[in-house]
Amino acid sequence: MQELVERNTREGRLSFTTNLAAGIAGSEVIFICVGTPQAADGSADLSIVFEVIRSIREHLDGPKIVVIKSTVPVGTNNKALEILKGAKYPVRLASNPEFLKEGAAIDDCLRPDRVVVGVREAATGETLRVLYAPFLRTEKPFLVMSPLSAEMTKYAANAMLATKISFINEVANLCERAGADINDVRRGMGHDSRIGFQFL
Repeated sequence: MQELVERNTREGRLSFTTNLAAGIAGSEVIFICVGTPQAADGSADLSIVFEVIRSIREHLDGPKIVVIKSTVPVGTNNKALEILKGAKYPVRLASNPEFLKEGAAIDDCLRPDRVVVGVREAATGETLRVLYAPFLRTEKPFLVMSPLSAEMTKYAANAMLATKISFINEVANLCERAGADINDVRRGMGHDSRIGFQFL
């Protein structure tokens, strides 16, 4: 990470600012990548996402594509669109959930399994396709859908992965009681192409 940041900063491809207006100025696409911590009731706290949306609206200097990258509940994009209504310039709002694995964020960013974008206009999807083209050289799919479907895809993928982990843990408990070897069972399951070894 340090080498990437230093090299790209030195070569003028990467810069940092705490001035939102300066960050927005002259941009075509703005990504929102902020935390959505768990609230006391277990729900996602979206206050930072919506605060950023309001700040973007305030500092618009022309038409923009705004992309919500943060993990947000289904319907968040629609709520953000309400905040942007009546802005002085047109804003096309998209969803682009991240699918980074812990410990492999850089590799997953540079070589994603797939890119999912939720858009309302075909032109927005095409702009994001061009933006992601350098990262999808290995024939990995660029999937265009509605913002609601993109938000749901993130949660469904997370739920499926959690289900696989929970399931193999329960099988391990059963193996312990029955005297079976979980590693043998895992290998026997994982070689089924419908199941695979990931998250077992």
